[in-house]
Amino acid sequence: MSYGTVTRFASKKALREAVEEVGADKIMVKDTSFHNPLAHVPVPLSSLVGTSAVIVGPDVNLDRRWYANVKTNKAGKIIIT
Repeated sequence: MSYGTVTRFASKKALREAVEEVGADKIMVKDTSFHNPLAHVPVPLSSLVGTSAVIVGPDVNLDRRWYANVKTNKAGKIIIT
């Protein structure tokens, strides 16, 4: 399953920096599936921890230049890989 960010990030590095700055709870993502009735409802990036979901950017429809995963490190901090 893939997700796109509500705010456009030019690179995975920019997304990573935003997560460090404002937190994963403040960055919203939307499901890209047309078959999911809740796809248009944004959810916090932090809700993707522990899933196999992939974040696509900078634009899920027009420019899939980078892909990212959401994980936690050993200290329990949410990171973008």
